[in-house]
Formats: sequence, C-alpha cells, structure tokens
Amino acid sequence: MTSSSGYEARFHEALSALLGSLPVGGTRGVDPSEQLCFAMELLLPALLGEKYTHWRFESLDGFFDLQLRRTGAASAHLEGMAVVISDQSVVPFVFQVALAEEGIGSFQLGLAADGEDAMSWTEFGRVRGKGLRMPEGWLYLHTCPGTVHD
Repeated sequence: MTSSSGYEARFHEALSALLGSLPVGGTRGVDPSEQLCFAMELLLPALLGEKYTHWRFESLDGFFDLQLRRTGAASAHLEGMAVVISDQSVVPFVFQVALAEEGIGSFQLGLAADGEDAMSWTEFGRVRGKGLRMPEGWLYLHTCPGTVHD
C-alpha cells in the first residue's frame, strides 16, 4: 500500500501481537517502550509524508498516554500524544487502522500540531474515549484507501 513496506511490516507484527490478547471492544494502555511505539515512530511520518511533503523529513520521538482499542478482528483505534522530533512539541493523534494480510489495508490518521488550528491537550482530553473521529481543523489528516469502520 505505501512505499514504507518495511515500516508497515514491523507495525503489522507489533499490532497483531497486541490485538491477539484483546477481545473486540477491549482496550489497553500501550507502554512507550513497546514495539508498537517504535514501529509507529517511523510509520506515521511515512504515511503523512505521502500527502504532506515536509513529513518526508520529519519523525516522531515517542508516544505517551497511548490507548489501544480493538475495533474488529484485525482493526484498531489508537490515540494518545506524540512527540515531534524536530521541535519536541507534544501533539495529540488518532490512528484508526485495519490490517491486511501482510500490511495495512486502510487507515485514518489525524495529528494536530502547533498553530492556531491545533487541538490542545484540554480539548483532546475532553473528547478522548468518546468515539473520537478525525476532527475538521486538524493540521494533518490522511485517509487511505477509505474509511476504517469500527
């Protein structure tokens, strides 16, 4: 699906392992040292780089307050806070993903960033856990190839 097939494979393996221990609808926190976080540090910027040129030269430097909800047999909703490596800003993100046999089948990825349209920590906390969807006004939003259904 993307030019980042190595990143996808690592993400697929890490997420599959975590989904295997959760029932559909189940949730769990994800520790920043888990393999899923390492895979997302490279995958999410690569996915954003498909749509936003400057993300081709950006990376993420970790995650915290990361929550995983299994939404289907091979799909998940991840949300939390990410650290942008270039300026060490902390931004909220949402990543809804459906796995394919060997990679990602479809996804929706939203990531706020500094600026007047950025979603603040307070706003993120207010909507968190309430079926957060990709809000209008997020600075970076990428969907491929279509909507991921819960």
